[in-house]
Amino acid sequence: MDSLRVESHTYEARWPEPLDPQLESCWKKVARVAFDILSVLIFPIGLARLAAWGTRTVAIKMLQTHLKGRGETSEWQQSNGDQMLEKAEGRRVPLKTPTGIQLDAAYIPRSKEQAVIYFPGVYGKWQRCSQHGSEEHIEATGASVLMVNSRWHTHDNPFADEEGLALDGYTAFDYLIQQGFSPDNIVFMGHSMGGAVATLGAGLAQEAFPDADIKLVNWCSYHSLASTFKSLVLERTKLPFHLEKIVCHIVYWVLRMAGNIDVSSALERVKSKAVIWNAADGTIFGPAQTIKKATRCFSFEMKTWGQEPRREPLSAGADTGAHLRTFTNGEGLALQAILHRFFNLPTDEHQDAKFARYVTVI
Repeated sequence: MDSLRVESHTYEARWPEPLDPQLESCWKKVARVAFDILSVLIFPIGLARLAAWGTRTVAIKMLQTHLKGRGETSEWQQSNGDQMLEKAEGRRVPLKTPTGIQLDAAYIPRSKEQAVIYFPGVYGKWQRCSQHGSEEHIEATGASVLMVNSRWHTHDNPFADEEGLALDGYTAFDYLIQQGFSPDNIVFMGHSMGGAVATLGAGLAQEAFPDADIKLVNWCSYHSLASTFKSLVLERTKLPFHLEKIVCHIVYWVLRMAGNIDVSSALERVKSKAVIWNAADGTIFGPAQTIKKATRCFSFEMKTWGQEPRREPLSAGADTGAHLRTFTNGEGLALQAILHRFFNLPTDEHQDAKFARYVTVI
């Protein structure tokens, strides 16, 4: 693998204007300092903030235990990723967010005009190369691909929050802008947790470039992390006297205190978007799915005929079949049709037929 290309320097993204601390208004800075002073002078306010901080800390530690494997990349995955990049004449791209967070990324150059940014799920990683079966359909568009492991995938990085994940997504976007791509010809795409990263990044890009037509493909993801865990507890936990109905609300509010990841407002901002979902998803149940908050978009249902989501106890492990399954041939053609429309490329009759079968406009 000595011929594998690695960019010699780490690309550090610029601050997007909406989050640039240098551009924060004076009244916001004054208000923040004043609130800190009041918290010290008025005991109940300080006590409430201390309680919120403690709850957040405990919740994050609980989540970190649940996601303890997120930073591990096996030798097989590294080798697999290197082989894929060598075959595709791609290269590793070290990225750094404006706050200094290191991101592991890989870039496959094809087109100089169209590009897809792909974010894998929390246990995914680009080194697995599959993108859950979407890679051949992305390749069919001729678009370049930038695959990014967000801060979820590295133990050394701070625990993910909404703003941090948005900056991860925007960092990849900023890199492609510097490569010469137009904001209108970049599609954010992500699966599961990666769908949340893609959505938050696309929302921030849309805010930073209000006149651009930012594109997004959100795939089997959630609109709220707190709602996701609430649904999981309610569907998979059975307690005496139906206490799971109380526990699920406790979990929901603890996660809200911990810094919930909610993509709803970012999703609403993005001008062009497609939401891919599966009614039989046994990992992200219906109430928490992104499609519940989506408007003005392509709704793409992955049909899982005759199947219902399994509702086993949490200890038995999640039913990931519908959540992780790859596209069928027909669904793949429908995805190609969506990407072609986003890139203003012509479609053929087979793509159009499958688009009409699987995709509706809501």
